[in-house]
Amino acid sequence: MKAAAMARVGLLCAVPALAFVPILQYPTRDRAIQHLLCDKNSSPPPNDDQQDDKRNHRLDYHRPSYEAFAIRERFGALEGSDALTAIVESTLDSYTEVAKERRATYLLTKKNDALQQQLREQRRKESNEKRSGDFEKRMENKLDAFKDELTAAMNQQSAELTKKFEENFAELTKNFEDKFTESQKDFQDKFAESQND
Repeated sequence: MKAAAMARVGLLCAVPALAFVPILQYPTRDRAIQHLLCDKNSSPPPNDDQQDDKRNHRLDYHRPSYEAFAIRERFGALEGSDALTAIVESTLDSYTEVAKERRATYLLTKKNDALQQQLREQRRKESNEKRSGDFEKRMENKLDAFKDELTAAMNQQSAELTKKFEENFAELTKNFEDKFTESQKDFQDKFAESQND
């Protein structure tokens, strides 16, 4: 008997894991076992919980999948045995471990996404600061160039004004000296004429 039971257990272990997917919709192992042991025309296990009723409503018990039908047929021979309970519990434990791994992977993925977002924001901030610094540097260079150009223009204009002033001053000085010399000569001539008279 033990050898036959172990052979059945080995046969059941070879069933595709997809056949156990519906049992994950039950919160307890007892409900999962009831689901696996019910035939294709049976009704869902009684459940007073509203959330579980919604889960049961989504299952189609009148058109079970091939995998579910096959596993129910194989479990029929082991109904009520410890081997069946052990297989179901082992399967539930396996799916629990898978769920834990997926949850951990999801948390790591979410944390990785947050770190990548933070890195993108940091790079964007550094890029904006760099562009802002480059803009300030360009403005400073333009301001310095404008200052140099303005200084050169002012120096040139000042030199031209100085030269023009010197030319005008020299011309005025020459005219003044000429008029002074001429008036002095006229005065001397008139003084000489008065002496002769």
